[in-house]
Amino acid sequence: MVKSQVKRTNVRRVKKHSLRVRVMRSATKFILLGVKGTGSLFYERRKGITVIFAIFLLATGLFFSYKYVQAKMAETDTFSDVYILEKVGGKIALPEGAPISLVRVDDAEKLKKEHDFYKEVKEGYYIIVYPKLFVIYDAVHDEVIGIKESSQKDE
Repeated sequence: MVKSQVKRTNVRRVKKHSLRVRVMRSATKFILLGVKGTGSLFYERRKGITVIFAIFLLATGLFFSYKYVQAKMAETDTFSDVYILEKVGGKIALPEGAPISLVRVDDAEKLKKEHDFYKEVKEGYYIIVYPKLFVIYDAVHDEVIGIKESSQKDE
């Protein structure tokens, strides 16, 4: 009987040891992998939240990159004369033939001092001059800002 009791205690010790090892292993898996080995829903939720967070970061980065590029383009936008004339021609009736000049405003303050017609001019706007017509056009927002018909005396 003594031998059988010894064997039982040895078996119990092995079981306790293997249980402790199993607990340590599952705790390590929980810490490193999230509860992947246990089969619970926590791991799936954590994975889903991580994916959603990654998509959010990507979308935010793309949005602010787009805004940055758009702001830089607005500062340095130069459009072709044909494009400007097509856009303005779609908004108002332009005289036949080519304009006398089509210029991009670089110094708005100087123009504001020159004439009252230019009071709403900002840098980046375009001024289109025909023999009897002046047009101020904002190409970035696709708006006609001002129109002035003139005679030879007003120039």
